[in-house]
Amino acid sequence: MRTITTDVAIIGGGVTGCAIAFYLAKQGIETVVLEADILAAMGSGRSMGVLRTQGRDLDELPLAIESQKIFSTLNNELDYDTEYRRNGHLRFVYSGDYVPTLKAWCQRQEDFGYHESKLITSEKVYKLVPALRREAAGGMFCAVDGDINPIRMNYGYSLGAKKYGAKILLHTPVKKINVSKGRIVSIDAENLTIKTNWVVNAAGVHAREISKSIGIDLPIVPLIYEVLVTEPLPPFLTPVLQCPDKKFGCCQTLNGNILFGSSVPNDLTYDMAVTREKFKERVKLMMSIFHESLREVSIIRSYAGLFDITPDLLPVIDSLEYPRGYFLAAGFSGHGLAICPAVGKRVAEWVSTGKPPTNFEKFGYSRFVGTNMSEFKIQKGKYSFLNWTKLSPSNSKG
Repeated sequence: MRTITTDVAIIGGGVTGCAIAFYLAKQGIETVVLEADILAAMGSGRSMGVLRTQGRDLDELPLAIESQKIFSTLNNELDYDTEYRRNGHLRFVYSGDYVPTLKAWCQRQEDFGYHESKLITSEKVYKLVPALRREAAGGMFCAVDGDINPIRMNYGYSLGAKKYGAKILLHTPVKKINVSKGRIVSIDAENLTIKTNWVVNAAGVHAREISKSIGIDLPIVPLIYEVLVTEPLPPFLTPVLQCPDKKFGCCQTLNGNILFGSSVPNDLTYDMAVTREKFKERVKLMMSIFHESLREVSIIRSYAGLFDITPDLLPVIDSLEYPRGYFLAAGFSGHGLAICPAVGKRVAEWVSTGKPPTNFEKFGYSRFVGTNMSEFKIQKGKYSFLNWTKLSPSNSKG
């Protein structure tokens, strides 16, 4: 068995893991990324690439704002085109019952000191997206939000990390984390031992399974979301769309494809197979959104991904007292891409200096310690995870 030594080992080759690797390697810190599959194989590669600040949980908003600034120069920093665009984010609703919720979101962000999101009328919604059927009750719009190609972002961070000396090991699943005298000493992977005192678990939906191997029950469950992809179309959809009452998101890529995605609360599974029934439901919903001129478009494929959901929909970003040297950066609950650059920088600084970032207590693992997870319910969303601890990779379909 081959043995290598490194300052920091990162488990997970998604955007979070590769971003942390980039910012560590840029500081001259030896870093190895261990990815069980290929880059962007899971959540990162199946994301729609939405980058939003509006409607963001206020605890995450500072990270989203900081990341927004980083995105504006990220292509130059990575020397790689991530296809980042600042085309705006439109959150609109069909039911008038949801309009007070939009007002409340805007007001909370105004009170926080963030003034980019604006409440808009249904007429303004149609001006922003003329192809929509005229049934909207209103919306909120943030012009500084946008989208990115998540796969290119993942690869950009990976290539940038490698440029600064990081090693990215693909098809290298972690078998065991070894602890001695309360401190991490090494990782056993496929035909490989990595000697290190510092490990960052950025393994997304698999972060819980990995943590369990050292006695840490990380509160993460997988929520499936599915995306339809159309044939390329002439440009007609500028902002990213999100509709909370019909529970879908939509955007148009640089190539012209429409991505139309949605998830179902409590649809907890590791099985990413797209069923015929769900496919037909999403096609029907998509066709009902736009004018008849767009209803003859061809759907060329469909795919599913998994959100790594926590009970309060906030990530777990923490350095544990036991075992020493163990960092967590997972459970982003579908919000990770938009805050990834700031998280990557902050975790890298934390690892290198030993000093936790300001105001990261809200993301701490300790908020779940002593809680009866089988009765833990989502506080800030509509998810209810009764009996969610019964779901694990060993008894799932995937």
